Amino acid sequence: MDKYIAHSVLAAVVTGFWNKRDWQAWADRLIILLNKPGVWLLNLSTASDKEDVCAALMDQLRVEELKKGGRIYIGDTRLGFQLLRFERGDYTLAEFLNVAGDEADGGTTTLGCEKLYDLLNRLEAGGDATQIANEAKEMVSEYARKAIGELEFIEKYEG
Repeated sequence: MDKYIAHSVLAAVVTGFWNKRDWQAWADRLIILLNKPGVWLLNLSTASDKEDVCAALMDQLRVEELKKGGRIYIGDTRLGFQLLRFERGDYTLAEFLNVAGDEADGGTTTLGCEKLYDLLNRLEAGGDATQIANEAKEMVSEYARKAIGELEFIEKYEG
């Protein structure tokens, strides 16, 4: 399967998995490594927030979609990053289920939001949090593996 660097970076950033320090350090490493870094990398290096990141990546996102010959959907990867954030301790279980449900409701994931919202409803009704967390992890684990694959791709990327 082809991987597209700008789309991978975008998924890590818009989900909050990567923060300013992460994307700037990554871009700076590549700028030093490459003889002629792309303008998008230079702009990413100085981006101060998610909106700046999206603007910095815009041209490269278009280039990647032209190369592919169509849209590149990152919903599954974004869903995986949300599970990784939950496992990292960024979210409570309820917050994760809500964010993941919203992510799935966005329309570009292969997982239906109803399953995640059902788990959230069970939790809010007093259901066993451990059992619900395990079900959620099992449901989203394949997407987390995809996100981990994207992180490995980003880390090894050398232009």
